[in-house]
Amino acid sequence: MRHFVRAFLGASVVAFGAAGIGCAGSEDASEDVPVWRLEEIARVGGSDEGLGSFNVIGDLQLAPDGRLWVLDRQVQSLRLFDADGAPLREVARRGAGPGELGKVAGFRLAPGGGVVVRDYANGRILRFTAEGESAGEQRSDLFGGANWDGMVDAEGRTLELVTVFRGKEQSELMQLRRSADLRSADTAAFPAACRIERDDRNSIVFKGGFVYTVPLTARSVSAFAHDGALWCGSTDEYRLMRFAFGDTVPELEVRGDGMRLPIAPSARDSALRILGSALAKGGSGAARPDASLLPTEHGPVHALLTDDERRLWVLRGAAGGRLALDVWDPSGRRVATVPTVMSAESPPIVRVQGDRIALVVLDADDLPTIVMARIVRP
Repeated sequence: MRHFVRAFLGASVVAFGAAGIGCAGSEDASEDVPVWRLEEIARVGGSDEGLGSFNVIGDLQLAPDGRLWVLDRQVQSLRLFDADGAPLREVARRGAGPGELGKVAGFRLAPGGGVVVRDYANGRILRFTAEGESAGEQRSDLFGGANWDGMVDAEGRTLELVTVFRGKEQSELMQLRRSADLRSADTAAFPAACRIERDDRNSIVFKGGFVYTVPLTARSVSAFAHDGALWCGSTDEYRLMRFAFGDTVPELEVRGDGMRLPIAPSARDSALRILGSALAKGGSGAARPDASLLPTEHGPVHALLTDDERRLWVLRGAAGGRLALDVWDPSGRRVATVPTVMSAESPPIVRVQGDRIALVVLDADDLPTIVMARIVRP
């Protein structure tokens, strides 16, 4: 039977830190952890027009030289800014021609500079140099998927999560690792320990067996590291595991405590509208949804990311409705916590490169703005 591969619509999330637990032991949860602070360099966004005006920030990356790459998803525009946040050029815009964008799921930094862009509408992966020049494209069997929780590893291989369909009622979440030239690929199962059990509290089964996840309920979170390993866990628990590609037993595990933050009424109203539309279109036979179906609090984990030093960064709930970051080194030791200016309503988009960080916040008009900052260690 023919297998169909569809890109997994994933989200990364995380929590409030405490003890780190490796396969061979653990560290004392009461140990003092240094606080790193952020020294703002520039803000990008909030302009009325031009490259500094964003509709929906779909993805961003920090280059080793400090340059900032940003994707405006609504207008399909890839833009490049210098290390001080000044606009340099529009690298690519909407279209189907060479170097143009159909619908981009995301993009990642490539070894040696430049970026790799996953354009699922045009069924291809595009490459651009560090200066923003088109460096060719490669066709690929990409099907759907609005977000890309992928990575380009140190060997230039592309990693991502995909859902493999083997029939109307059979699907399986898998890891997909493509060679640098996209001509060969390996697959491995998504770790069972990171899967969310689906039941009538968080899922609706439509005709034909399609399972719809109720918005705002707990979900799996994941992030690939530069060595190809996969970090994963749940938004509902600060228990994160690292798996080598293809392994079913984690090589490392870290645990922490976190704060559950209230979900804004506006977010719940939006989720209720989405759920009602899905029920109407899906023919599930379920009654019109009410607000009691949706959770009122977000779990402790809000986002996962990794950096160029193979560290894990965990975006988690903090006091006052803010979000903070916990930093774990490759051995599973929590080395720092970083307060941020992000609120619980901010899009959970953060990127770290060296001693620099870029994160998305909402300004006074609820418009997305990127804060570029330097990480200052005591």
